[in-house]
Amino acid sequence: MIEITYQMVLSTLQTAGILVGIFYYIMTLRYSRKIQKMTLLTRQSQLLQQILDKSTSREGMEYNRICSKAEWSNYDEWLERYSSDEDYHMAFQYWAECFESVGVHLKEGIFDIRLLALRSASGVIWFWERHRDVIYERRKRLNNRRYFDMWEYAYDQLMEYLEENPELKTS
Repeated sequence: MIEITYQMVLSTLQTAGILVGIFYYIMTLRYSRKIQKMTLLTRQSQLLQQILDKSTSREGMEYNRICSKAEWSNYDEWLERYSSDEDYHMAFQYWAECFESVGVHLKEGIFDIRLLALRSASGVIWFWERHRDVIYERRKRLNNRRYFDMWEYAYDQLMEYLEENPELKTS
């Protein structure tokens, strides 16, 4: 027959206490991770909504119209328009800074590329492909390799993601 001693009861209670503590700690960690993930998703949604608010605002749509109508055939013509047409200058800067911000958020892992692919892919693609050559030339002439490099990063990441997820491509 097993003899129950004070030492045995104390040891069993200590073991049970340790197990309960470990279980509680694991549950707390899981809950904290869940909350962090929800917070991150909420923040990403807020960032996307801020971008969408800018692009669908009266100002954003007007700047989009101005950029869409502007024509040039080379860097010098673009620079002339950029330097002399205040409306185009403002419109270009508006969109370039928006896309630059998106690139920074993507690079820092604050923003999920999937959100961009689902909602705003065509804008990033169209604007970058339309302005890529003048931006590359501007980098050379300014001797500034970082001139709108985060915008390019956003475009590159988006194109890579769309290659991996062809069901999200618009065309």
